[in-house]
Amino acid sequence: NADMWFKDGNVGIGTGLGSTPSANLQLGSFGAANQEFRIESAGNSYFSILTTNGVQKIYAGGAGTQSNEMAFYTSSSGTESEHMRIDNSGNVGIGTTSPASKLHVAGTVQVGVDDTGHDVIFYGATSGKYLQWDESSDRLEFRDSVSAVFGDGAHLHIKHDGTDSSILNSAG
Repeated sequence: NADMWFKDGNVGIGTGLGSTPSANLQLGSFGAANQEFRIESAGNSYFSILTTNGVQKIYAGGAGTQSNEMAFYTSSSGTESEHMRIDNSGNVGIGTTSPASKLHVAGTVQVGVDDTGHDVIFYGATSGKYLQWDESSDRLEFRDSVSAVFGDGAHLHIKHDGTDSSILNSAG
């Protein structure tokens, strides 16, 4: 068949590849706008690597009762471990198999290494209100009208409103 080539231990499948595949397994149809490599099982559960109109995608899909989730595993000494999952809702879990939010990390998160860190910003529900770890000055900064509350909210409250600063101890 002219759409399948074998050369020097390499296999090429697809039109337009020529008679000399450049990888151990090369799939494609050069010149086509849409291409797909799909691994499919009974029940239409599948994993695809595809190009659609020049956009590259990795896709896990299924029909009926299939979960449509994607999980990433490693294996050591024959023991398989899941380390990351993207669930049906688009939630990403690292260190958890059931992420409860858009990004759920079960474990330590590290930003930067020693003196090569990066700023970390936590945004609130209101535009312009956030707190930031400023790596260049090694300090936690609160934007105007953002509070630091310690305890259950009724103990220590620190705030700067843009003009004045206050420290409140309303515990009694």
